[in-house]
Amino acid sequence: MRVPTGIEFACELAKAARVTGWSVKITLLAASDHILPMLKTNQKVSSAMQNSDSGEWKVTLSNGGGELDTDLYIPTTGVLLNNEFISVEFLDENEWVVVDKELRS
Repeated sequence: MRVPTGIEFACELAKAARVTGWSVKITLLAASDHILPMLKTNQKVSSAMQNSDSGEWKVTLSNGGGELDTDLYIPTTGVLLNNEFISVEFLDENEWVVVDKELRS
């Protein structure tokens, strides 16, 4: 099983915002129910357009999911992990961190 990079990044972003005193709302989108089975799934980004004047984003979702207006849009699909610091005993044959169904290593 591969560890999803987007969730870890979102958690780190929320933690950093809290430390600095910022109030933020983070929205995670998932195309399957594998990571967040209790939430509305099957939502994919069909387009993301940034307003060149304001810098804000309009993210359009597929499957009738509507639109999101956001200050920041960070797509995390296809991002490769930096695993150089992880001992090889914790990696599978493809150099992904080995985790169980609850994402515990």
